[in-house]
Amino acid sequence: MMYKLFLPAITVVIITASCTNNSTDKIKSSPVDSVSIIPADTVSVSVNETTANYVWSTGMDEQTGKIQMKKNRPIAADSVNTTNMIGLTNNIYPEVKLVLKKISGDTIYVKIPESTYLTQQMGTSGAEAYMANATYNLTELPGIEYVNFDLDEGDHAAPGTFSRSDFE
Repeated sequence: MMYKLFLPAITVVIITASCTNNSTDKIKSSPVDSVSIIPADTVSVSVNETTANYVWSTGMDEQTGKIQMKKNRPIAADSVNTTNMIGLTNNIYPEVKLVLKKISGDTIYVKIPESTYLTQQMGTSGAEAYMANATYNLTELPGIEYVNFDLDEGDHAAPGTFSRSDFE
Protein backbone atom coordinates (compact mmCIF):
# COMPACT_ATOMS: atom_id res chain seq x y z
CA MET A 1 0.00 0.00 0.00
CA MET A 2 2.81 2.47 0.88
CA TYR A 3 4.52 1.56 -2.34
CA LYS A 4 1.44 2.65 -4.32
CA LEU A 5 1.49 6.11 -2.63
CA PHE A 6 5.19 6.76 -3.25
CA LEU A 7 5.17 5.68 -6.89
CA PRO A 8 3.07 8.68 -8.13
CA ALA A 9 5.17 11.10 -6.03
CA ILE A 10 8.44 9.74 -7.42
CA THR A 11 7.03 9.87 -10.96
CA VAL A 12 6.13 13.57 -10.52
CA VAL A 13 9.65 14.36 -9.21
CA ILE A 14 11.31 12.54 -12.12
CA ILE A 15 9.11 14.24 -14.72
CA THR A 16 9.68 17.67 -13.18
CA ALA A 17 13.45 17.17 -13.01
CA SER A 18 13.63 16.00 -16.60
CA CYS A 19 11.69 19.02 -17.86
CA THR A 20 14.19 21.60 -16.64
CA ASN A 21 16.52 23.04 -19.23
CA ASN A 22 20.13 22.24 -18.44
CA SER A 23 21.25 23.17 -21.92
CA THR A 24 24.94 23.76 -22.30
CA ASP A 25 24.65 25.12 -25.82
CA LYS A 26 27.44 27.55 -26.53
CA ILE A 27 26.78 30.86 -28.19
CA LYS A 28 28.87 31.03 -31.30
CA SER A 29 30.68 34.30 -31.81
CA SER A 30 31.78 35.76 -35.06
CA PRO A 31 34.38 38.39 -35.82
CA VAL A 32 33.11 41.94 -35.78
CA ASP A 33 34.32 44.64 -38.13
CA SER A 34 32.96 47.59 -36.19
CA VAL A 35 32.51 48.73 -32.64
CA SER A 36 29.10 48.68 -31.00
CA ILE A 37 27.97 51.99 -29.61
CA ILE A 38 26.25 51.69 -26.26
CA PRO A 39 23.77 54.48 -25.51
CA ALA A 40 25.26 56.87 -22.97
CA ASP A 41 22.23 56.71 -20.70
CA THR A 42 22.73 52.97 -20.15
CA VAL A 43 26.35 53.22 -19.03
CA SER A 44 27.66 54.47 -15.73
CA VAL A 45 31.29 55.57 -15.80
CA SER A 46 33.21 57.01 -12.90
CA VAL A 47 34.91 60.10 -14.29
CA ASN A 48 37.66 62.37 -13.06
CA GLU A 49 36.72 65.54 -14.95
CA THR A 50 40.32 66.76 -15.27
CA THR A 51 41.76 63.56 -16.77
CA ALA A 52 38.73 61.95 -18.42
CA ASN A 53 38.61 60.94 -22.06
CA TYR A 54 35.53 61.89 -24.03
CA VAL A 55 33.67 60.95 -27.15
CA TRP A 56 33.31 64.20 -29.07
CA SER A 57 30.51 65.36 -31.33
CA THR A 58 30.16 68.30 -33.66
CA GLY A 59 27.55 70.98 -33.61
CA MET A 60 27.04 74.32 -35.30
CA ASP A 61 27.42 77.61 -33.46
CA GLU A 62 24.27 79.43 -34.58
CA GLN A 63 25.78 82.90 -34.12
CA THR A 64 29.06 82.34 -35.95
CA GLY A 65 28.05 79.50 -38.26
CA LYS A 66 31.23 77.65 -37.33
CA ILE A 67 31.71 74.04 -36.31
CA GLN A 68 31.69 73.67 -32.54
CA MET A 69 33.10 70.64 -30.74
CA LYS A 70 31.19 69.26 -27.76
CA LYS A 71 32.15 66.71 -25.14
CA ASN A 72 29.41 64.18 -25.79
CA ARG A 73 30.05 61.56 -23.10
CA PRO A 74 32.97 60.18 -21.10
CA ILE A 75 34.68 57.04 -22.29
CA ALA A 76 36.42 54.57 -19.99
CA ALA A 77 40.21 54.83 -20.13
CA ASP A 78 40.57 51.14 -20.98
CA SER A 79 38.37 51.69 -24.06
CA VAL A 80 40.59 54.42 -25.47
CA ASN A 81 42.56 52.44 -28.03
CA THR A 82 43.14 52.72 -31.75
CA THR A 83 40.65 50.03 -32.75
CA ASN A 84 37.82 51.47 -30.65
CA MET A 85 38.37 55.09 -31.63
CA ILE A 86 38.56 54.33 -35.36
CA GLY A 87 35.53 52.04 -34.98
CA LEU A 88 33.66 54.83 -33.19
CA THR A 89 34.34 57.23 -36.05
CA ASN A 90 33.32 54.59 -38.60
CA ASN A 91 30.05 54.02 -36.73
CA ILE A 92 29.26 57.73 -36.56
CA TYR A 93 29.99 58.15 -40.28
CA PRO A 94 29.31 54.75 -41.92
CA GLU A 95 29.73 56.17 -45.45
CA VAL A 96 33.33 57.24 -44.75
CA LYS A 97 35.56 54.41 -43.51
CA LEU A 98 38.84 55.18 -41.77
CA VAL A 99 41.64 52.62 -41.94
CA LEU A 100 44.72 52.78 -39.70
CA LYS A 101 47.99 53.09 -41.60
CA LYS A 102 50.41 53.60 -38.71
CA ILE A 103 51.25 55.56 -35.61
CA SER A 104 54.52 57.45 -35.47
CA GLY A 105 55.45 59.68 -32.56
CA ASP A 106 52.55 62.00 -31.78
CA THR A 107 50.76 61.39 -35.10
CA ILE A 108 48.24 58.76 -36.17
CA TYR A 109 48.13 58.11 -39.91
CA VAL A 110 44.77 57.04 -41.33
CA LYS A 111 43.51 56.40 -44.84
CA ILE A 112 40.07 56.88 -46.31
CA PRO A 113 40.18 54.42 -49.22
CA GLU A 114 36.87 55.60 -50.71
CA SER A 115 36.58 59.32 -50.05
CA THR A 116 34.02 60.40 -52.67
CA TYR A 117 31.18 60.71 -50.15
CA LEU A 118 33.34 62.90 -47.88
CA THR A 119 34.87 65.06 -50.59
CA GLN A 120 31.95 65.41 -53.00
CA GLN A 121 28.64 64.68 -51.26
CA MET A 122 28.80 65.93 -47.64
CA GLY A 123 29.25 69.57 -48.53
CA THR A 124 31.86 71.87 -47.03
CA SER A 125 30.33 71.99 -43.54
CA GLY A 126 29.70 68.23 -43.47
CA ALA A 127 33.25 67.45 -44.54
CA GLU A 128 34.65 69.89 -41.97
CA ALA A 129 32.46 68.34 -39.27
CA TYR A 130 33.73 64.88 -40.20
CA MET A 131 37.39 65.95 -40.14
CA ALA A 132 36.92 67.76 -36.82
CA ASN A 133 35.08 64.84 -35.25
CA ALA A 134 37.66 62.30 -36.40
CA THR A 135 40.53 64.54 -35.28
CA TYR A 136 39.09 65.19 -31.82
CA ASN A 137 38.20 61.55 -31.20
CA LEU A 138 41.53 60.18 -32.48
CA THR A 139 43.51 62.72 -30.43
CA GLU A 140 41.87 61.24 -27.32
CA LEU A 141 44.41 58.43 -27.82
CA PRO A 142 47.31 58.74 -25.36
CA GLY A 143 50.22 60.66 -26.88
CA ILE A 144 48.42 61.53 -30.12
CA GLU A 145 48.33 65.23 -31.01
CA TYR A 146 47.95 65.05 -34.80
CA VAL A 147 45.93 63.08 -37.35
CA ASN A 148 47.24 62.61 -40.88
CA PHE A 149 44.45 61.90 -43.36
CA ASP A 150 45.34 60.14 -46.62
CA LEU A 151 42.48 60.57 -49.10
CA ASP A 152 41.78 61.64 -52.65
CA GLU A 153 41.27 65.39 -52.68
CA GLY A 154 37.85 66.66 -53.69
CA ASP A 155 35.77 69.82 -53.61
CA HIS A 156 35.13 69.73 -49.85
CA ALA A 157 38.10 67.93 -48.24
CA ALA A 158 41.79 67.42 -48.85
CA PRO A 159 44.51 65.22 -47.38
CA GLY A 160 46.73 66.63 -44.67
CA THR A 161 47.73 66.63 -41.03
CA PHE A 162 45.34 68.18 -38.52
CA SER A 163 45.24 68.93 -34.80
CA ARG A 164 42.45 70.16 -32.57
CA SER A 165 43.64 73.73 -33.01
CA ASP A 166 42.71 73.54 -36.71
CA PHE A 167 39.05 73.36 -35.68
CA GLU A 168 38.93 76.04 -32.96
